[in-house]
Amino acid sequence: QCNFRCTYCYEDFKLKRMTPDTIQSIKNFLNIRSNKLKHLSISWFGGEPLLAKDIILEISKHAQQLAEKSSKLSYSAGITTNGFLLSPSVFNELVDVGVVGYQISLDGPESIHDLTRIRANGKGSFNEIWKNLLYIKDSKEKNISVILRIHLTNDNLPYMDDFMRELKDNFVGDSRFEIFLKPVAKLGGRNDKNLNLINKKSQSEIIQNLKSLLYGDTPVTNDFDFFPVCYASKPNSIAIRSDGTLAKCTVALNDERNNLGNINLDGSLNINQGRLTPWIRGVYTLDSETLACPKRGLPELEGSA
Repeated sequence: QCNFRCTYCYEDFKLKRMTPDTIQSIKNFLNIRSNKLKHLSISWFGGEPLLAKDIILEISKHAQQLAEKSSKLSYSAGITTNGFLLSPSVFNELVDVGVVGYQISLDGPESIHDLTRIRANGKGSFNEIWKNLLYIKDSKEKNISVILRIHLTNDNLPYMDDFMRELKDNFVGDSRFEIFLKPVAKLGGRNDKNLNLINKKSQSEIIQNLKSLLYGDTPVTNDFDFFPVCYASKPNSIAIRSDGTLAKCTVALNDERNNLGNINLDGSLNINQGRLTPWIRGVYTLDSETLACPKRGLPELEGSA
């Protein structure tokens, strides 16, 4: 579920919270796998995951306890959140159970952001998110990282120069914060036909110009500037949806090719190997486009039109 209705969103919010059985299944899965891992990384995704904060805390605490019992297992967790519910108290609760990575999106200054990142009740969201970000910045937590994902469209570009300067004044220079400039794309949402997208040929130049406002003439690179490998391409990455089904991609949620099976109550996984293999084919071909997005060129299921 989600407390936002962003104008470019591709999700349908049909799935609800994890059931107690799904929660226990995940705990049992972690029990099985923890003895064979050197590092466990958990990423929380929604909808808006903080609508189920209690579930995040329960599973994260379990993972943390497993790592504390093992001399060889390290554990970290992150969350993709709209930031509206990331109040100081919630932030502190998450950090306490090892959730130290945050990706939070903004669409520009308040007057522009609130036109696209609209709450389910029709109201704006910028002020609350910005207040929460400033608290995180002022916190003494050293081992956190925050990716500020700034969405770009032709509609908000005229306002971005000033917004870059505001981001620079507040977050650039703090090593815990990273600015990720991301042009909006059509990902299958109901409003795709209405999106005013930036021409792909212009994106690189626009991003470089905006980066110069953030960092001046100092060349700055981050993880997003290097050769990208999507998590869905990685054999050791699996998504467990809130109904207990398994997937590789968190975008192609309604694509039957992305339905890989389910998790059992005992923690074992029922995986359709025939559906899994095409997602990780980039590991064998080393094709850069496939590794960056395995959904691109994904074979159709046998018997499909």
